[in-house]
Amino acid sequence: MKAPKKLLPYLLAIGIGISAAGCASHIKSVSMNIAMKHQDSYKKHLSRYADDVKKLRDNEYVLPDSVYNTFTRIVIGGVPTGLHVNYAILSLGSRKQYSNELEKQGYGDFEIGSFYTMMTRSNSTLIPKRLLEHKKFDEVLTHERFHEEQNKLSFFEKRKIKKTYKQLKKDFECANFLVKNEHFKTPVDSAIHSDWQEFLPYLNDGMFHSVMDTVLVRRHPETYNLYQKLKKKVNSLSSSEL
Repeated sequence: MKAPKKLLPYLLAIGIGISAAGCASHIKSVSMNIAMKHQDSYKKHLSRYADDVKKLRDNEYVLPDSVYNTFTRIVIGGVPTGLHVNYAILSLGSRKQYSNELEKQGYGDFEIGSFYTMMTRSNSTLIPKRLLEHKKFDEVLTHERFHEEQNKLSFFEKRKIKKTYKQLKKDFECANFLVKNEHFKTPVDSAIHSDWQEFLPYLNDGMFHSVMDTVLVRRHPETYNLYQKLKKKVNSLSSSEL
């Protein structure tokens, strides 16, 4: 998840389960196949961004800005540049809030249901339309794909990364966790300091001083090997598609 401009650290997260679902909701039930047809139809109206739209995979969805903003505010309390969702289960109250806000924006039941199906699908990446106009589109997409691959790691591999992250924060807090000076006290800095899941994606983005690689090699070789494995996979995918 690329850090939003205004988002308190404790609100940052990836793959959020808000609460158990199971209560009735007035959001229209729409199958994934139908939702994808709706997505394909929406993409046809984005012909001026055709080159970037073609880069998106089946689990990467472009959403109208207002729809994306509404959903991310309800789920994580802010609006990140892009968001990979490992899973998202909204409470009855949150579903009603989502539906009511989109109705006010002029969307009908079918559209609301289609957006909801895509946004709550396991292992989905959400992209606001405005990102297609941004020069950092490829960078953000690569960042979210790193999250996607990282989420596929085993419990023990994730625990290893988390343990390394905590130790590095303890060792280098006085050096601002080795984050590059230009990112000090920025949303990127806040994201890195508040969520271990942002550590390796931002390392891949080049947000840390180069010495961080050396530190990982010497002190945390297992985590470094995991990082290289993820980096190779994500960057090879990106180079062939972006």
